[in-house]
Amino acid sequence: MLSMNNVSIYQRYTQEHVLRSLTFSVKPNEIVALVGESGGGKSLLAQLLMKALPDDFNFSGQIVNSYSTALIAQHATALNPDLKIRQQLELFRCSHMQLLPLLKTVGLSEEIVNAYPYQLSGGIAKRVLACLAIMQNSSLIIADEPTCGLDPESSQRLMALFRSLSKLDKSFLLISHDLPLMMSIADRVIVLANGEIIEEVSPNQIKNGHCDYYTSALWQAQPQFWSQKF
Repeated sequence: MLSMNNVSIYQRYTQEHVLRSLTFSVKPNEIVALVGESGGGKSLLAQLLMKALPDDFNFSGQIVNSYSTALIAQHATALNPDLKIRQQLELFRCSHMQLLPLLKTVGLSEEIVNAYPYQLSGGIAKRVLACLAIMQNSSLIIADEPTCGLDPESSQRLMALFRSLSKLDKSFLLISHDLPLMMSIADRVIVLANGEIIEEVSPNQIKNGHCDYYTSALWQAQPQFWSQKF
């Protein structure tokens, strides 16, 4: 189980808070979405949980994580530019035959393993990062903007994979600005605004309007509501 109690992240030198007093948990086989505006510090939380917080930031509060943890990074720069995908898999002791079914699931061809990162589009690189994280056999996967750069079909493929894995032995913390997509997969949605958690709700509560005004506004801002007249 991952448990965070009153966790804050702040600038080391100015003491300015980016995230403040975060308290939540991720239980076994659960998918939890952390949703907030872009640039709000969500990626710093992912780095903190991976023990890779940048030197100019510090944190306070208590974090208890009994999971082995892997990260699906937001950017393709997380791939080693000097190694082919096959070589990067070998670093995680992943065999070629283990990877093939996973590549197929996310819509990638076998030939991808012979490519260098610079030869991949952003969307393909993102799916490779997801495969690398999943193949580490960690019980908790943190995904920072997991569908960034993906087309709708690839996004749905990846979400379906997460959903199937959560029914086996994995938990997920999905960090995203895409509320509708997160509502399609998450058991719980944690909504961030101005660096603080404003509420923790289920997707059905959001759809039925049983949520904070800010969350409701995010949901109502989606294109399917644009034609409605008030």
